[in-house]
Amino acid sequence: NLVTGVAQTDYSGYPDCREATMDALQTALNLGMEADFKIHAPLMHLSKRQTVELARDLGALPAMALTHTCYNGERPPCGRCPACELRALGFSEAGIDDPLVASG
Repeated sequence: NLVTGVAQTDYSGYPDCREATMDALQTALNLGMEADFKIHAPLMHLSKRQTVELARDLGALPAMALTHTCYNGERPPCGRCPACELRALGFSEAGIDDPLVASG
């Protein structure tokens, strides 16, 4: 079982976040490794706001300070790439401060 936090709902054009990509990767792993891999993407159909609210409701906001979003490789988020812009928008829409930005 492999778990990933990708979401195609607002994936900003990155093909690695699409459900079809996860399905293809799962098939490739199963064929290539002759094993039964399952890729779980529980956030696949949630918006960033919904993801932030879910983290809040589960008491997982502190763990969000350990996540990585930036496609420019910056930590804290660069705030300029589409992934960082979507992350910021999700926290803003939820009315919650991003713990990754706060922990800098």
